Amino acid sequence: MILVLLLLVYLVKVYLLGASLYIDDSNSYLNIFVSDSIVLLFSFLLFFISCSLNKFWSRIVRVLIVAVFMLYILDLIIIFTFNSRLYLEDIGKFIGDVDLKILDWKIYLLFSIFIISSFIFVVKSNLPSPNIKIKIIAIMSLLILACSYNVDSSVRSPFFKNYIFVNFQSTYKKEYSPEFISSFESEDNEQCVTVKSIKPKNIVIFMFESWSYYHSYWFGDDSNWTPELDKLAKNNVAFKQFYANGFTTEAGLYALFTGRPVIPYKVKYGTDGALGLNKIYFDTSFPEELSKLGYYTTFITSGDLGFLQKRKWLESLKFNNIIGNGAFSPKDRKFLFYSVSDEKLYSKVYDIVSNSENNFVVVENVNTHQPYYYPDGKDIKQSEEFAFRYADKQLSEVIKKLIDEDTMIVVMSDHRAMTSMTRKEQSTSGRMSVSRVPMFMIWNNKQRIVDSVFQQTDILPGIVNTVKGYQCHSGSRGAILPLDNMVGTKCVYHARGDERSKVSVMCDGQQFDVLLDGDDTGILDEYKHIDESVNYINSVRINSDKRN
Repeated sequence: MILVLLLLVYLVKVYLLGASLYIDDSNSYLNIFVSDSIVLLFSFLLFFISCSLNKFWSRIVRVLIVAVFMLYILDLIIIFTFNSRLYLEDIGKFIGDVDLKILDWKIYLLFSIFIISSFIFVVKSNLPSPNIKIKIIAIMSLLILACSYNVDSSVRSPFFKNYIFVNFQSTYKKEYSPEFISSFESEDNEQCVTVKSIKPKNIVIFMFESWSYYHSYWFGDDSNWTPELDKLAKNNVAFKQFYANGFTTEAGLYALFTGRPVIPYKVKYGTDGALGLNKIYFDTSFPEELSKLGYYTTFITSGDLGFLQKRKWLESLKFNNIIGNGAFSPKDRKFLFYSVSDEKLYSKVYDIVSNSENNFVVVENVNTHQPYYYPDGKDIKQSEEFAFRYADKQLSEVIKKLIDEDTMIVVMSDHRAMTSMTRKEQSTSGRMSVSRVPMFMIWNNKQRIVDSVFQQTDILPGIVNTVKGYQCHSGSRGAILPLDNMVGTKCVYHARGDERSKVSVMCDGQQFDVLLDGDDTGILDEYKHIDESVNYINSVRINSDKRN
């Protein structure tokens, strides 16, 4: 029965995922059919082998078949839920943080059926299988043929590969040799000029969870789920070519606070792609820099600061004040990650900023995180559209109350939502559609649309430098201030979640992937020759492994 279920799940996956990726690659059905057949054939091979063994070893092999099937299902869930893949190193890391309330009763029912079927499959006696050697040889021959098939035909190839290949073909774990590190010289081509110093009364940055182009009509897609934020963007300084450096909140925060993207090296991701940031070295904390410039720095989130030891990491950045869900009433902590509603969060933000000056505040919300819970009166409901409509209303209201000629407000997404790309995103942004997100700034009554390219790593360095009276930029960093003389980023970097051995890069409008492969890290597309980006990536990774 387990093998029949695996066959059915396999066929369903080929149909559903093939249809969703067909727009990118007309061979999508064939690619998934052949690549995933390796998992199916491997399971049948193990089954026939088990039929030739004694009872003890037969049961051991069948347990392995069940494990292969379970991982196959988990990978399928992650693909359709998070637009990412299952990596074996992640299993078990977040078990203590799983919120079981997000699971529907149907999931529990299906899980129970799977457990019962698996138990029967493992303990039942072997059945005679005629010509078993011929079957084993035939399946092994098909396996060899399937393994020789190449699915690297498009930017969506990470979803064509079966989860076995995804894990064992990863090269990002490969380390640099001591000889490479000792001889490596990073290039610093930063250029600085003096400018008129500014010092806003308050600086407030809203990290809006998962805000993406497809949520916003004004930023260029079909949905109109954030109309109030769209109006604010239109009437202030809107950045139409802004990019997130990673695919998780943690990666967004690291890029914002340190001015460097997270490009994995000697660190492990969590089950949703999250990283333990305490293990990644940084040489500059821009919150600390702002504190030295006279600002009282605050980080506030509606979620749990114990998650991934976030409080400890924020403390290492030298924030003066760190506020999490513990600052709110226990009865209000009823959303994902034991968070409170955006309404409660922004009310506290307003109290902090409106009553004093020289504040630097970074705000992180949760309601727009999958699976998109939001309050509706006394009820808690689940809907992506209405979670964003709710968050749009709450955030726009607090921004309108905080607007002041001498207060700088920045609204940016932490990362694009972990959902499938829309056709419009793909057609306008190519492989960088996984990185492009909305962003706008409210400052000094300025109004304009910015078409220059910027990324998360540009924000705080630009603000800090301008407070000091400088404008600095390089090939990997733009200067967002002064607004009348901005300098865009030459190269944008996005560490991918679907294929972790690759970093998607855009330099001067040219898009390509860099393969993380130790000493052999390099650009995949042979006709691209931008050595500067590879040098920068190597520099970021080598420096991230330094210890205080």
